[in-house]
Amino acid sequence: MHDGPSNRLIVASGQGPGYYRREGQPHIRVWNSVSLQTLQVLGVGEFKRAISCISFSRTDGGTFIVGVDEAPDHNIVVWDWQKGIKQMESKCSSETVVAVEFHPMEDGSIITCGKGHVNFWQIEPSYTAMSRKTGVLDPRDNQVLHMSCFFLKW
Repeated sequence: MHDGPSNRLIVASGQGPGYYRREGQPHIRVWNSVSLQTLQVLGVGEFKRAISCISFSRTDGGTFIVGVDEAPDHNIVVWDWQKGIKQMESKCSSETVVAVEFHPMEDGSIITCGKGHVNFWQIEPSYTAMSRKTGVLDPRDNQVLHMSCFFLKW
């Protein structure tokens, strides 16, 4: 569950498939936290497994949402959630991804982390593609599970 724009009325949850595949497909659900109404359902039929982590964009008041699929390629997907449009998708990591976060002050910057990696993503100004840089870790940390990531105003 991730809280959305600064008004904190909008939240999103990453849904997994039902126990039996016919019971539901993985997707991202955006909610109004007061009325509990669903505002948008994203990615039905797009994701292979459960959504491991999600985050709203910060610099634009929450226009975009990013999610990571638990499928073997751990795809990272960015959506314009109000329009229901997938903006871009990329392979994130071959290892488990447990956290994703938009930068609170730099438009189009995202960080992901998980087993043995920390990745820094930059979205093109057109919001149609993104590039990745991998953080340099101590070689002894290649099996460490980095459980969370966040930005600190320095």
